[in-house]
Order: sequence, then structure tokens, then C-alpha cells
Amino acid sequence: MRLERIAVDPFAKHPNVEAMKGIRDSFRLRQGDWRAVYRLDRSAEEMRVVLIDVRGSVYR
Repeated sequence: MRLERIAVDPFAKHPNVEAMKGIRDSFRLRQGDWRAVYRLDRSAEEMRVVLIDVRGSVYR
């Protein structure tokens, strides 16, 4: 799964991943019609998946 590959090195450049504007250390992964939003907690060294949903629902 892509999120597992991202979790190995979350600060590397990954295809179809972009930083979300206005929210520090938040990113979105695009996969077809689906989007995954995740945040990086640098102090805890964690990657937290916030939401996985179809494109139209994620940004509301």
C-alpha cells in the first residue's frame, strides 16, 4: 500500500503527494478518485492518517 511506503520515509518526495496549503505538516495522497490526508508529527515521529475518502468528500 502506498501509505506504508510513505511511512518508511515520510519527508522524501513521493509521487502523487502534495503538501496541503494552510496546514503545517499535512499532506494529501491522490490515488485515482480517492484521497488520503495525513499529518506528520515531528516531535512524536509519527505519521497519522486523518482521512481516506473519495475526492469530492475530502475537501469539504
